[in-house]
Amino acid sequence: MKKIFFILRLMSGFRSSFEKGIWEPQGSPTIYKLIEGLEKEEIIKEYYFIDDENLNKKKVSFKNINLEVNVIKKIFFLEKLNFYINSIIYFVAISLRIFKSKPDLIYVDRGNIFIAGLISRFLRCKVVLRIMGIPPPLQNLNKQNGFFSSILRWAYKSKFKWVLFTEDGSNPKAWSEVNLRHDVDKDFWMNGVDNPIHERLKK
Repeated sequence: MKKIFFILRLMSGFRSSFEKGIWEPQGSPTIYKLIEGLEKEEIIKEYYFIDDENLNKKKVSFKNINLEVNVIKKIFFLEKLNFYINSIIYFVAISLRIFKSKPDLIYVDRGNIFIAGLISRFLRCKVVLRIMGIPPPLQNLNKQNGFFSSILRWAYKSKFKWVLFTEDGSNPKAWSEVNLRHDVDKDFWMNGVDNPIHERLKK
């Protein structure tokens, strides 16, 4: 049976559900509908939510859905070093679980791009990267100076199995031509909710 890891940022619209143990996510339907849809599939799934605000839980089960998720907490709070140090710590923690469980596929959202790049490059795993629009700070990533921008460019140039964009008016096709490898499989969907992503992830 296929096994998929999910590495996702714990978004504010999910926090109340995690705190109460009742699945009532708000916002980000692309993510929560994917989770709900996959719960009906015969796939082994492991969910890892990266928490930037330190929810006081390591695992969360929900009363109204057959779903259990893992929560990985932020450790360092130094403003300028947060991204680098915490991403490396997350990568190490998740790598140990990858070595143990040996997933067939790893699905990562844009908020964890550095982790996605590390997994793809150093663990040689099949990584699906989900990008729901290109925010303004990333529009000219290829022209930006500084160490942080260089790290992001390095991560986005990783050899992902598949990168799925949502067409939201931010021109992801043009952005991908500059910032992603040309040999990476890419799709651009107008609606990330109703498309058959479940079937694609099962392949």
